[in-house]
Amino acid sequence: MIKFITTTILPLIFFTTTVFAQSSSTYKVVIDNCHSSIINEGTPNTITVEFLNGNRVVGKSPKKGIIECASNATFSIKSNENITGVNVTTNGDNGYYIDKIELYKNEKLVKRYGDDNGQGWCLSTDPGDANGDWEGTTVNGCKASQFFGYPVSSSSSSSSQTTGEEYKVVIDNCHSSIINEGTPNTITVEFLNGNRVLGKSLKKGIIECSSNATFSIKSNENITGVNVTTNGDNGYYIDKIELYKNGKLVKRYGDNNGQGWCLSTDPGDANGDWEGTTVNGCKASQFFGYPSSGSSQTTGTQDDQSSNNSGNNNQPTTTTPDTSIPITGNIIFQNGNRYTVFNGTKNNTYFYVWETTVISSILNYHWNNGKGSRPGQIGLRNTRGLELGNWQATGSDGMRGVKNANWTVYPNITLQPGIYQITDSEIGTWSQNSGSYGAGFSIVKAR
Repeated sequence: MIKFITTTILPLIFFTTTVFAQSSSTYKVVIDNCHSSIINEGTPNTITVEFLNGNRVVGKSPKKGIIECASNATFSIKSNENITGVNVTTNGDNGYYIDKIELYKNEKLVKRYGDDNGQGWCLSTDPGDANGDWEGTTVNGCKASQFFGYPVSSSSSSSSQTTGEEYKVVIDNCHSSIINEGTPNTITVEFLNGNRVLGKSLKKGIIECSSNATFSIKSNENITGVNVTTNGDNGYYIDKIELYKNGKLVKRYGDNNGQGWCLSTDPGDANGDWEGTTVNGCKASQFFGYPSSGSSQTTGTQDDQSSNNSGNNNQPTTTTPDTSIPITGNIIFQNGNRYTVFNGTKNNTYFYVWETTVISSILNYHWNNGKGSRPGQIGLRNTRGLELGNWQATGSDGMRGVKNANWTVYPNITLQPGIYQITDSEIGTWSQNSGSYGAGFSIVKAR
């Protein structure tokens, strides 16, 4: 299963991030575009490196015009936030070649892509630049943007941090109408910033009718939500869950009413004694969001969020894709919201896979001012910048019957745990808004 997270990369739902004071680090990118077999590798265009935390752009460093065979094009920022990756982008159709790219933190080389071997990456808004003199020298053709990931720091998933804000989750599994609500399994609470796990707190075995199962971490980064997970098929019932920050209750889900959530790897646990008592059946993971602007979904793993548009007919557009194509599987990522959309993505769209997972469908939203757009291609890329696949999309009607507002592909591709980027052949009409931090709207389903 995949547990959610937005990003910058939730169910991945995007939340406003608050940065707490901490020491600043220098992040630097050095690009080598020089190789004896490559000609015209420089460009008069502006090359920009966007430094990302998840799917959020923390800072940018641009350079206008890079000469042929420049082995030391350098881009850098200082940031109090952890940088998880960079987008290298161009604003024009004069190709720029990347033979090797090095990522630094505080002057220490932490990751190198490429090996001065004439097998690199091309930046251009014109895909045709991958032909001609550069044919056979690019990893994935010519793109307007290429992503390169920083190595994942072990501290990003550690719960051993002793400084920062205290985040606490208290679960009440007790209700008079519920029996066998405890479990011998291990219940884990993953504390998230966007789609990144900042820390975990776990308990093995929780007794029947335990009203004070408590999980907590300390973090210098803002927590935007939690995944509550189980490792087994002995159901655990959540009647009420409370989220705290620094001892203050900030959000409560459920109301001690026997209408709650079930944690189990066996969906059948929602039947029998618990039938009719669960919000969304039994799942291996349930997501609960901390209060934040910029998200229309705060809890659960429902398969369809289209109901978010009900009672909102005055909105000029909708950003929750409405598809007539039957898509198999469960939603593992959705970053839509109910507000006005705009053409042209500003940031990349990422989602996180927690376990080996088969992606059954990806839907990208192309409202395009109510005109839709002829379906193009949707692809997937890993953090090494390698394209894993590119599929021709089929179109379906969106809100208000707009033709080809929804582009859908059915990759049937198996992904290993990690961060993945969704690509789109027509970013100029891919819908986005501030609620997604400029990232294109997508729905990802898995089976």
